[in-house]
Amino acid sequence: MSGYENATLNPQVRHNVFLIFREALNNAVKYSKSPEVKVRLEFLDSQLTLEVSDSGIGFDPQSVSAGNGLYTLKKRAQMLKGHFTFESAPGKGTHLFLRIKLSRLKPIA
Repeated sequence: MSGYENATLNPQVRHNVFLIFREALNNAVKYSKSPEVKVRLEFLDSQLTLEVSDSGIGFDPQSVSAGNGLYTLKKRAQMLKGHFTFESAPGKGTHLFLRIKLSRLKPIA
């Protein structure tokens, strides 16, 4: 047992993780044209990992404008001192990945 089975995120971290999740899911639903979106949230090895993937139309990351939601996702991940990446290519879908340290979690006794 890691001690984090019933852990809670502090409110600011929880809020930002939720906003990252919501934006990633919204982008997938709005733009991907994918019949399904997969979401994985995991607490493992002192880290929280969030992945959002679709098998939709994808996009060319080089053509992303500064106003795109991906910019906001990156900024929120930076605020959390987390690691954020994404992969996409036309016709190949999109995969978003966020990892933050569990030290930002408070175990519940």
